[in-house]
Amino acid sequence: MEVRKSFEEFFEKIPKKKIVKGIILASGAFVVYKIGKYSLNKLKLWSKKKGKRPRVLSESIDEVKVPENSKKEYILSLKAWEITQEIKTGKITPEEVLGTYIEKAYKRGRKFKLTSEEPFDDARERLKTLCDGPLYGVPISVKDRISQEFCHSICVDGVLSEMPDSEDSILISQLRKAGAIPFIRGKALNSALSGSNKPLNPWDESRTPGGSSGGDAGLICSQSSPLSIASDVVGSLRVSAALCGVYGFKPTYRRVTCSGSNTAYSVQASFIDPLVKPTYGPIGKCVDDLVTVMKAWWQPEMWQKDFTIAPLKFNDTEYLNEKKLRIGYFDNNGICECSRVTKRIIKATVKKFKDDGHEIVIMQTEIMDKAMELFIRAVYSLEYRYMMEEMHDDDHIWEELWEYYEDHLPFGKKILEILEKLMGTETLTKYLPFAKPVSSKEFRDLVREINEFITTFNSYWNKLRLDIAICPIWPLVAPLHKTASKIPQAFSYSLLWNLLDYPAGVVPIRCVKKGENIFYCLSKEAYAQTAKEIMKDSIGLPVCIQVVGRTYEDEKVLRAMKLVQGYWQFYQLARVKE
Repeated sequence: MEVRKSFEEFFEKIPKKKIVKGIILASGAFVVYKIGKYSLNKLKLWSKKKGKRPRVLSESIDEVKVPENSKKEYILSLKAWEITQEIKTGKITPEEVLGTYIEKAYKRGRKFKLTSEEPFDDARERLKTLCDGPLYGVPISVKDRISQEFCHSICVDGVLSEMPDSEDSILISQLRKAGAIPFIRGKALNSALSGSNKPLNPWDESRTPGGSSGGDAGLICSQSSPLSIASDVVGSLRVSAALCGVYGFKPTYRRVTCSGSNTAYSVQASFIDPLVKPTYGPIGKCVDDLVTVMKAWWQPEMWQKDFTIAPLKFNDTEYLNEKKLRIGYFDNNGICECSRVTKRIIKATVKKFKDDGHEIVIMQTEIMDKAMELFIRAVYSLEYRYMMEEMHDDDHIWEELWEYYEDHLPFGKKILEILEKLMGTETLTKYLPFAKPVSSKEFRDLVREINEFITTFNSYWNKLRLDIAICPIWPLVAPLHKTASKIPQAFSYSLLWNLLDYPAGVVPIRCVKKGENIFYCLSKEAYAQTAKEIMKDSIGLPVCIQVVGRTYEDEKVLRAMKLVQGYWQFYQLARVKE
């Protein structure tokens, strides 16, 4: 009591104006210090990235043998699996195929800023020792985060390594054994790129091809590569494929190795495994191309080199099964409203399934909100906040928001929530409190909650007796540059299946027609206005759906994707303009 009285007497002697002035000056100095610290860190990171990025693009392709125009057009019209067939019949040669795609990648890939590295000479040299297999003579692009001999992969700090990779990752070595020729590296969207060097969507250069696998999806879209290998942790592979109007597949986590990747979330996989399931998959022109890649991967060599992988070969019996499916669907998850055209293609696809004799079930989506919460808690739990950059078109918005939490300002979280509400981002504000690191006990509780969520969802799936589900992969069309960061809730359609570890694929349906380039939503949130802006000039852009199945039932998902492909025949009808 005496100590307290002494303090009260001390403060009574100090004029109140001086106390207020002191608080203001101290707060101002603290804010200036934090802004300066943050700016200095950003400058150091920029300098580091600028100084370490090696020159990796080819100077010319003068020595590359390119066939005559008629044969080039024929080669470009072929799917990946068709290329192998045509080579074996003698109609074309591996040299002609590689030369055609090198020229295309050199011109179109560069035009749209989709390429990170061009190992053309290495690809031409390896033609001499090409393996005979299901991908014989097929050039492929590889995301620049996957190790490839003599190439510079993205390191954990987000810049290209100074030293070339000493060997291929298991994924690449398996594809080489199948006869594929890795010849170009797809640019990761958030790989230390400046605003002037971001990949462009070949359908519309004012729009993004997605992140972080946008480079690889764009290479397929622009006919600069017939096949790509990319990664998926928040939906990167699937969203990028959807925005570029191509096919993509995210397999079950434990069926594809992550060994040999330089991504931070793969290097540290032992910490993240219980929470988020990063995986790798193909992007191509059709479902058969995706199946060919999966068959090349699901061989004994993969699980012999990585004992954590389930020893399951491709199940042709399931893939070729003609039994009718029981299909669940939804066109709105209650977190982010879909555009009118997205809802139309979901309903139209479901109708085609129904007309074909399959059973249809409407799915409830109340559980989706919990999935969003758990996912955000998971990626922030051990301070893996950089993973959120995959959701935001290289805008480091989540990393910047994290600065608020590091500051530990009095009422900092409350102030931030008020600001977000004033900006009209109530949905984002709702999830911000979950974006924080956790203690070891909280981490264990989070793992338990995620497992309980998976169990609950599986029980719901069983109750409906579903084989697959049809839903949106992205609620809009490809966003304009710098707008993806304004609609983070749009990724709720993709991240759910990462959390559940369900295999999922993307199938393009058709392009936006006149009168469908609108977004109708009663919400007054800021994202609704951004969505309207994105849809405004979207006529002619592709829209896609997502096909999902239960863990380890990958072949059933691919079978359903093949059916959807047959219903719509998108690739034969739609092409990016030259």
